[in-house]
Amino acid sequence: MLLTGIPNSPSLERSDTIARLDLERIIDQLDNLGRLSSGEWPLLILIDNALPYIAGLSVGDKLQVIRQTLVKNMRGDIC
Repeated sequence: MLLTGIPNSPSLERSDTIARLDLERIIDQLDNLGRLSSGEWPLLILIDNALPYIAGLSVGDKLQVIRQTLVKNMRGDIC
């Protein structure tokens, strides 16, 4: 569900046995993809897909802050 809307996500290298490693690999690979041809950023799509599942939890607030920081970085507001 977290990869919905990300093209070629089935081709990502995954870990079937360790969930944390799987997520770390996904994040690293999405970060390396850069901006998609649609103009969207894969990491932001991943975060947007995750936020509804953790809404109202403190981790959701933290992820929202991370998202805002990423948006600023991706716009070049922060060097």
